[in-house]
Amino acid sequence: MDYTAIIKELCDAIYNNIQRMAEKFKFDRTFDAVVKEVRSKSKCVVNYMGRNFTVDYSSIVKVGDRVKICAPKNDWNQLYVVFNKTAPTMQTKNASGSFYFNEEEKKCCLLWHGSNEDWKLTADETGLSLDKIVSGRATNVWKK
Repeated sequence: MDYTAIIKELCDAIYNNIQRMAEKFKFDRTFDAVVKEVRSKSKCVVNYMGRNFTVDYSSIVKVGDRVKICAPKNDWNQLYVVFNKTAPTMQTKNASGSFYFNEEEKKCCLLWHGSNEDWKLTADETGLSLDKIVSGRATNVWKK
């Protein structure tokens, strides 16, 4: 009797059961993806593991950009871009940020990702604006 095949089948069954159980857990999931299409000012299509997903974004993305995606509380219907990995970045021990120029709105932007919060600082001829990003959406907290 070949125990190797039996052990492999048992390991595969255990692994598959763990994967199915993990899919139901309510924690944020993040993954890397590539932008395949930009649909509007706030929606783009990304490819992850051979599948396409429509996601929200608040920074500038272009086709081909590598982005970090979040599925909040494992809800794959609420996907959003956490940050654009292709954009110029700066990084500290507990946070990272990316600079970009929004051609459409004619604004210079810094998207900052802290350990617990995300922020977006924009500058244009009217002044500065600071937004807190919550679930992919910007909420203004300061304007000068």
